[in-house]
Amino acid sequence: MGRPCFCGRARQGAPAPRRGKPPVLTALLRRGMDSGLFTPSDPELSAQALWTAVFGLAARLVLEPGLPAARREALIGRHIEILIRGLGTR
Repeated sequence: MGRPCFCGRARQGAPAPRRGKPPVLTALLRRGMDSGLFTPSDPELSAQALWTAVFGLAARLVLEPGLPAARREALIGRHIEILIRGLGTR
């Protein structure tokens, strides 16, 4: 099995990296949608979007290690708030 290539070119003939769905997050979103807590939508797509957004936040925090703790905590809190509100919670 080939490895994903993050820079440069992948090996000739190597399979494309698989992009999986986050199964636990997908199941939680599906349950929230079924219960009426979240606005109905495609739970797999929503899980991928949430995962990508959180990964982006994590990348920023790694790339900006000098961010003051209070600002970092505020950024994380606001990020999560925006994501949760985007799910259409009651």
